[in-house]
Amino acid sequence: RGGVMPELVRLMAVAASLFAMWFVSAGLLIHGSVWGLYGLESGWNWFYPDVMRFAQEMKIQGDWIPGGEWVSEPSWRMTVEWTLWVAIAMSAYPVLSYCVLPLRSQVKSVLGPQAWAMTSRVRSDEILGEVFASVKQETGVKKPVSLYLVKTGGPLAFAMGAPFRGTVVLSQGLVNGLAPDEVRWVMAHELAHIRYRDMMLGALWISSIRGLNVFEKIKVAIINLVLRILAMFRAPVILMRLLVSSIRAVLSVIGIGRWIALKMFLLVDRWVSRRTEFRADRFAADALGGEPGARALHRLGGDAEPLFNGLFATHPKLSARIERLMS
Repeated sequence: RGGVMPELVRLMAVAASLFAMWFVSAGLLIHGSVWGLYGLESGWNWFYPDVMRFAQEMKIQGDWIPGGEWVSEPSWRMTVEWTLWVAIAMSAYPVLSYCVLPLRSQVKSVLGPQAWAMTSRVRSDEILGEVFASVKQETGVKKPVSLYLVKTGGPLAFAMGAPFRGTVVLSQGLVNGLAPDEVRWVMAHELAHIRYRDMMLGALWISSIRGLNVFEKIKVAIINLVLRILAMFRAPVILMRLLVSSIRAVLSVIGIGRWIALKMFLLVDRWVSRRTEFRADRFAADALGGEPGARALHRLGGDAEPLFNGLFATHPKLSARIERLMS
């Protein structure tokens, strides 16, 4: 009924974009850093005999003076191996945190503090909760799903999912503005997104890309360390600025990888999102009929976001969805 093509396409997009992100950002950063250390080692080896000769003349024990061979000669094979380990480490924590993070926190982050203050969980013994439970039963969704109601006048409906649970969020304005059978249809549509895990891969991708924030913290720590060392040795200001600018230039490759990954992912993910909307419409129509959905979409009116027919639109035009539901 739902097909697997959208999931396969989105999975390929996630894998390709993460590959681009880590191997451009982390890969270039690691390779550049290793070459930098290799250059420092070569420069130190050039002066090492003079340093040891000076130590002997001053009758200083030279055992504590480090020699060469700090790092191996840079190679792309070593860079790829290190990048794989960095990618696993940087992605593991945010992905695991996504799996265990309460959906309540995710909903709060999407709505924002102001809207969250007007949001409450709908209990199963409330009228809306009973309606939601009956829709779940009719659609055959077995996963535990919570229902939240936002007390705002505008129409709002979205779903969020995790490996073993889900959440549907509706606004008071949408519930009041639609007929009862239309509200049920909207619930079924959002349950379809949870049923087919439409949000999961996208959320995992977002969690993974947040791993790059670690490099931002590393950048700040390195710059602060360099400044403190230079200040300790009373280095000229122009030298301090030159070194800090060089560090920033090397670490700026992080932004290149993030930009490439974002464009790759959005280009495919938006295409997939438009098709998952059609699939969710079909899921709700199979369970509750297409007419309530067509009426609900027509009542909402207009297109909900700019560039709706554009390359990066997340939803198809309402007119196209209504036409399919009526047919």
